[in-house]
Amino acid sequence: MSKSSTKEMELKQAIVALRKERRETLRDLTQQAYITAEYFKPSNMIGRAFEGFKKESDFKSSLLTTTASYIGGYISKRLLFGKSSSTLKKIFGLGLQIVTTRLIANRMSN
Repeated sequence: MSKSSTKEMELKQAIVALRKERRETLRDLTQQAYITAEYFKPSNMIGRAFEGFKKESDFKSSLLTTTASYIGGYISKRLLFGKSSSTLKKIFGLGLQIVTTRLIANRMSN
């Protein structure tokens, strides 16, 4: 074998090795891109954000308190003022709703 044919064989082997390395790198990058896309999906991001809240027992009681107080405030406003077109009645109704919401929340949290 001549020196040039040996160099040629080494060069071909290096090219084959580089192509193999490129395929493996491309496969790894494709897998990482998929993992990254899954990680940044809005549904997964929201799920991760609320996962900590779900584990806390205070979250459930806090959610119940908040929901009950808002519903109570809304119902009290509707019972006393109904659907009114008067701006003054709307303002008083909103004030009543806020006060009722706070009262219910304070009573439930104590």
